Amino acid sequence: MTLLLPIGLLALLALPIIIYLYMRAERRRRVVVSSLLLWEKLPRAQPTNRTRLPLTWLLLAHLIIAALIAAALSRPQIALPVGDADQVAIVLDTSVSMTTRDGGQERFNVARARMAGALGNATRATLVVADAAPRVVASGSPATVIAAAATLSAGGVGSDLTGALALAEAAIDPQRSGRIVIITDGATATPVTRAVSVPVEYLQIGALQPNRAITAFAAKPFGRELRIYARIANVGEQPFNGQITLFADDVPIDDRLIAIPADGAADQIWSVAADVGHLRLVVAGGDTLAADDTAYLSVAAPVRARALLVSSAPAALARALRAVPTLDVTTVTPAEYDPTSAPDLTIFHDTVPEPWPARGAVLLVAPRSSEWLTAAPIAADDAPGAITIKRGFAEDLSIARGDLGNLLAISAPDGFTTLLGTSDVPLVVRGEHAGRPTTIWAFDPNLSPLTSRLAFPLLTARSVRDLLPAPIPSTVASGQFVPFAVPAGTSALRLIGAQYDEPLVIASGGFIAPRSPGLYRITAGESVIAQFGTNAGAQAESDLRPRAEPVFTLLTTGRSGSPRSAEIWIWPALVALLLLLGEWVLVQRRRPVAAQG
Repeated sequence: MTLLLPIGLLALLALPIIIYLYMRAERRRRVVVSSLLLWEKLPRAQPTNRTRLPLTWLLLAHLIIAALIAAALSRPQIALPVGDADQVAIVLDTSVSMTTRDGGQERFNVARARMAGALGNATRATLVVADAAPRVVASGSPATVIAAAATLSAGGVGSDLTGALALAEAAIDPQRSGRIVIITDGATATPVTRAVSVPVEYLQIGALQPNRAITAFAAKPFGRELRIYARIANVGEQPFNGQITLFADDVPIDDRLIAIPADGAADQIWSVAADVGHLRLVVAGGDTLAADDTAYLSVAAPVRARALLVSSAPAALARALRAVPTLDVTTVTPAEYDPTSAPDLTIFHDTVPEPWPARGAVLLVAPRSSEWLTAAPIAADDAPGAITIKRGFAEDLSIARGDLGNLLAISAPDGFTTLLGTSDVPLVVRGEHAGRPTTIWAFDPNLSPLTSRLAFPLLTARSVRDLLPAPIPSTVASGQFVPFAVPAGTSALRLIGAQYDEPLVIASGGFIAPRSPGLYRITAGESVIAQFGTNAGAQAESDLRPRAEPVFTLLTTGRSGSPRSAEIWIWPALVALLLLLGEWVLVQRRRPVAAQG
C-alpha cells in the first residue's frame, strides 16, 4: 500500500489531544441531596499526581474515528494484481509475408484467430496495423477490434513495427493498466528492440518455409532495344532448379531453366524490343508465398508533359525545350497567350504574365519588373565574379560569367533559393509564387553566347526537371508511398488494374501503391496519365525463416504497465462517518426527556 498524500498523517496528532482531553475531563457523578451539612465533617481526599486514563468504549471510538480520518486524508492506494490488463493494444503485422501458408493456413488468418486470446478480459482494446505506414484501425471494446480485424487483409512490402509500437503505447491510458501484444511472423527489415513504458508480449507465428522470390526487376534503354534485368533469390536450405518465363505484353517470349544454390540468388538478363508496353516475369514451381513469384514492369514511354513558351523571339529557347525528351512544346506570342490553356509548364520570355497561370509550373526568363519582382540591368562595371551552382541542380555544368551576357539584378520574394549565381548576385532562383512552382533566369539567352554551348540545353533540361514532378517509376513496391503531382488540367483521376478500379487519392504529395502485385495505370477520363507495376518481392519480406525474438526494456515510469493501483480513502472515511453517526444515535437515546407540565 502507498500513500498519495503522506502529509495527511499529521491528523494523527489528534490522538494524544483526545487522550489529554479525556484525562482532564470532569468524571464525578452529580447527585441531588437534601443537605450538605452532613458532608462537612468528612475528611477531604488528599491530592495526588497520579491520573488514571478512563478506559471507555467512547474513548476507543473517538481514537478510531481520528485515526480513520487521518488515513482518509493521506489517500492510501493499494496495488492490484495485473492479471488481464484493463487495456490491450494489438499490433497486427499485415505485410505480404503474412500471406504465407503454413500447413494450409494463411499466417494472417492464424494471427487474427490468436487476437481473441491475446485480448483476454480487457475492457478496452486498440488495433494498430503494422505495415509500411502504421495506423490505428479501431479502438473500443474487444468485439469492435475483432470485427475491424476481420475486414483487413495482408499485403504490401514493409512492416514498420517500431512505428506501430509507438502508436500502441500512445493508445494506452497511463492511469489504467495495459499491455501491448505484437502478432507478427518477424519478417521485418529492422529489429524492433527498444525501451517501452508498457509490458509487451511478442507472439511470433509461422514456421521455417523455403521460398523463391523475384527481388529485382528493371529495364534500361540499350540502343534500339531494352535491356531487362532480374534477380531471383532462393531463401532456403535446399538448392532450387526450376523454370522462369518472361512475358512481353502478356505474350511469352522466353522460357529458361535456372539453378540457384541454397540461400543464393541468380541474375538474369534479356534484350527486348523498345516498343514493348509492359513485362511480366514468373517463377514456376510454386511455394508457400505466391505473391513474390511474379513481378511486373511497365516499360511504356512516359506520358509527355505539355509546355507553353510565351515569347516574341522563341527560337533558342524552343530548340532547347524540344530537346527535353518528355516535353511537348507549343510556342505563342505574348498577344496570343491564353491563361486558360493550363499546360504543365509555362515559360515567359521577356514578358510579364497577365494574368498569372492558374495551374502548372512557371519559368521566367529575363523577366520584367512587376509588383512582386524587381529586375534591373547590371552595369558592366558591377559584373559579378565566379559562378557557383547549387549541389543537386546542375553542378556538373561548366558555366562562366562571360557565357551569360547581360545580367539582371533580381529581387525575388522571401522563400526563393539561389540555384546558380555568385556570392551576392542570384542568376537562377527557385521558389513559389501564387501557389505555382517558379524558377527565374536573370539573363536573356538571346543576348548571351550560352546558346551556342552544350551547357544551354542541359541547363534548360535541369530547370524543367526541377519544376515538373518526377515521373512515377516503372515499378514500385506494393503498399509503399509513391510521390506524385497531379498534372495540370486533370481531374477525377482513377487507379486501374486487372481487378482494381478506384479513385486515386492524393495526400501529402503522393499516394499509396496498391497492396496486390500487378500492372496499374492512372487515368483522367480516357487519357492515361501514368503506368507502373507493383511487386511484392523484397529481401526481408521474402525471407520466411523465424527470427530471434526482440528484447523490450520496460521503463520504470509508473505508467499503466506496472500493477494497477486503486485508491481506498473512501473506506476509512465511510467507517469514520458510520462511527460518528452511531455515537450521535447513542447520545440521543441517553438524553433525558424533559418533563411535561
